[in-house]
Order: sequence, then C-alpha cells, then structure tokens
Amino acid sequence: MKGALLRIFFLFFSITNTYMLRAQTNRGDVAAWLLPGVSWQPSSTFRLLGQPGYNRYYRAGLGYVQGFITIHKNIVLNPGYMYYIRKTDKGSHQHSHFFMIAVTPQIQFGCFLLDDRNMLWIRTGTDIEPLYYYRNRIRLVKSFRFADRKAKLYGYNEAFRLLNNGTWTRNRIAGGASYDVLPHANVDITYIRQWDRTGGWLHLFFIMATWKLPSGK
Repeated sequence: MKGALLRIFFLFFSITNTYMLRAQTNRGDVAAWLLPGVSWQPSSTFRLLGQPGYNRYYRAGLGYVQGFITIHKNIVLNPGYMYYIRKTDKGSHQHSHFFMIAVTPQIQFGCFLLDDRNMLWIRTGTDIEPLYYYRNRIRLVKSFRFADRKAKLYGYNEAFRLLNNGTWTRNRIAGGASYDVLPHANVDITYIRQWDRTGGWLHLFFIMATWKLPSGK
C-alpha cells in the first residue's frame, strides 16, 4: 500500500517537473493545471471535491471546492466556489472569486454516460466588474475495468458565452482518461485544445491526482 502510494506521488511530481522544464522553454502554446485534490462521498447522492492548483503558464494559483448532488438518476446539481490569484505583468497580484452553479442532465446506456452540463459562472475580484458566463459542456464517458480497477475514457466540447455582452469567448475540445490506481486514489489527465477570443489557441492539460477519503459508512 505504502509503496503504491509513493509511486502515485512520484508519477504526479515527475509529470509536474517535466511540465516545469518545458514551460521555461516554450510558454507560447502549452499550459497545464496541476491539481492535487481530496474527495469525500458520504452517500451515493453527494460528493465533495477540494483542489488547490497551479499553472506556470498563467502564473496563477487557485483553491477550488465543489459539490455534486444527485437529485435524480438523470440530474446532478454542481455548486462550487473558486479563489484565483494571478501575477500580472507589472508584478502585482490580481485576486478573483468565481461562484458557480450547474445543472447536468445525464443518461446512462450500457457502459456509456452522456451528460450536458449547463453552468452559470460568475467572476468578481480586484479591479474588474462582475462577469457572468454561461458554460455548456457536452461529454461522453466510457467506463470499464482495467487490472480490476475502475477506469474511464471521455471526450467533450465546452463553449463559454459572456452574458455581459452576449459573445462566445472560448471553446474547448477535450479528451482524457481517469484511473483508480488504488481503491482510494485516482489519477485523471485531460488534454484540451482551447480557443480563446483574447488569447488565441492553446494546448492545455489538466493533471489531477485525487485522494478519496473514507465515507465513514
């Protein structure tokens, strides 16, 4: 158990270190969010996830907490809050707060899950007027078992609309994989091809390692 856990953290920090070296030589089109986290699921209908995060490309860090509430087998509510801090070109720090609520209809057919997340994303913070976004993500997930542990492959498209002026500001096409490397530890890596109205095209990675706390049942 201890040896497997050490291998997980070695893998995660090896990926982190590789990204750091690359980011120093090519900041123009590759970025990664490094997101260790802890999840807790006290019941079959409620799960809580907390994550710190760091991105060298954006010179930014975050703290993120969100809940997943299954109110029906086909409907999940997803409230959340994120604190975001970024170092500006002038050397000062910009602080932002993101409040979000999402409703996700979903349908299961065999080993596949199709969901459609509809999120209201509100940003407030230092020297910025409140910004209101609508985010729509359509995702297909295939679940299976590998080496007798849970695994998933998924792909999605997500569009961002700024409600303040009614413009589409960002789009993400993504694919990824999730694997329970231990009964209480999951590794999830996502590759995203992102287009942003102000930043252009970007290769973006989400690299997540999540420890699952015992439910206490």
